[in-house]
Amino acid sequence: MSPRSHEDGRTERGGAPLVDRHDEGDNDRKERRSRAREPFDKTQDPHAHLQAFETQMYISGGNDQLSCKLFPGTLRGVAMHWITTLPARSIRSFNDLAGSFVSQFAANKVKRLEVVDLFDIKQAKGESLKSYLARFNNITVCVDDPDQKFFVKAFQKGLRADQFSDALALRRSSSMEEIRARARKHVEAEEDQVEQLEVECLPNHKESKPRVQGA
Repeated sequence: MSPRSHEDGRTERGGAPLVDRHDEGDNDRKERRSRAREPFDKTQDPHAHLQAFETQMYISGGNDQLSCKLFPGTLRGVAMHWITTLPARSIRSFNDLAGSFVSQFAANKVKRLEVVDLFDIKQAKGESLKSYLARFNNITVCVDDPDQKFFVKAFQKGLRADQFSDALALRRSSSMEEIRARARKHVEAEEDQVEQLEVECLPNHKESKPRVQGA
């Protein structure tokens, strides 16, 4: 029979893997403010989960001992089972716990992109400027080396030939923030044009002609 596990990492058969070194003090209040939003169940990126947890602990003023106590509560399923199998008193600091966690679930790490990968992103036929800009911005978040100069070059290279691409060619932008600011007017004009076309395509939208009165 497998040992029954608890949320704090204890098992019925063995002791807790965390070494208890301090009194809790006011940790209960901090604990309530430091709950992770999404439990880790092995399907997510361990680095992203760990970063989110550490950010919450920093904001709430948590310490190393409290981090060790709360982190197991952010795990579910296979990940929770993993932490219950750690040898008793084998974790002496949160760095120990974080290192073991990342190493165990390293296969789930999201692949980071290189700047050169951005040059493969193209604005599709019929895709709006707003959609292309949003898609490009979302992908840049995954790039390890956020160089604005290359971001701008890759974005312009992927644009279809139109008024906005011509405007960027005439006056270069130095950052994606500047491109987003310059794109606003073009996006608004593009959306107005789409709305106008939709109105003109309505079945009841016909130009009225004056009726000629008989003599």
